[in-house]
Amino acid sequence: MKIISIENTTLCAGNCIMCVRDKYTGLLTHMKQELFEKCVVESAQCGVEMMTLTGFGEPLMDPELERKLVYVKENYPHIKLALTTTGHRLSGHILEIICTYLDEINFSMYGIHKETYEHVHGGSLKYEENKINIDNFLKLEKRPAVVMSYLDMPDTHDEMEEWKSYYEEKVEQINIWKLNRWPHSDDSDLSFRQKAPCRCLRLDTLNGLYIKVNGEVSPCCYDFNTELSLGNIQESTLQEIIDGPVLRKLRDMQEEDSLRNSNMICGDCDQLYSREDALVYTTNKSMRVGKHSLFSEEDA
Repeated sequence: MKIISIENTTLCAGNCIMCVRDKYTGLLTHMKQELFEKCVVESAQCGVEMMTLTGFGEPLMDPELERKLVYVKENYPHIKLALTTTGHRLSGHILEIICTYLDEINFSMYGIHKETYEHVHGGSLKYEENKINIDNFLKLEKRPAVVMSYLDMPDTHDEMEEWKSYYEEKVEQINIWKLNRWPHSDDSDLSFRQKAPCRCLRLDTLNGLYIKVNGEVSPCCYDFNTELSLGNIQESTLQEIIDGPVLRKLRDMQEEDSLRNSNMICGDCDQLYSREDALVYTTNKSMRVGKHSLFSEEDA
């Protein structure tokens, strides 16, 4: 396990049309510093090399973000820090924090024009504010590596090439993905089940193991209500959770090929079926268009 995701907050200013926040039943809160530090210590003990602050919230809305980033870099400088954001609040002191402590930042920007952007992202996110924040960030001489991400879906498809042309030469990497299907979503299209079955690489590699804001540990970022809880890091060590019975059962079910037919969240997941269409375009040479899943073997 080289990569881990930590949900430092579940607050978000957006209300994106493809998000399932309306089905989210967890707490709207920030991860406490003491819990975060335990996550970091035990992640380092497990050999983690990269830590991403992401989840069901906007990482920059965490009032203790600086304290968290400082803790990682002062105690484990070898661990690379990343986060995913819309660019909301990326100005002033927060901008200084990001440029000082972060190694990589991933911007989610699904639209190159105001009408599309605000339709897709919703909430209180404003196109002009966020685009200015991102554009100003890209002009900085000292900044983290930037990944720009775009979702190719009916609402954004017509602007995809323009978005690509605008950002491709300005950043270190761009990725364009097809929209995934959230388990338990209102999407009634189950045609993905006609595709060839494949393995869940998250279970194989544990890369991207996901520690929720309350300490619950899940193997999957699509498990937004923690139906696949492997344990809670407040009650066990991360290594004990990794070696524990729940993950062992999930891996056994994968070997038995019974995950996709189970009544668990996995039984409604399109990532257990071939997704050659998942990656539309990338400038990352270690990734390939036509891969079978959002989770590549290169992540192993």
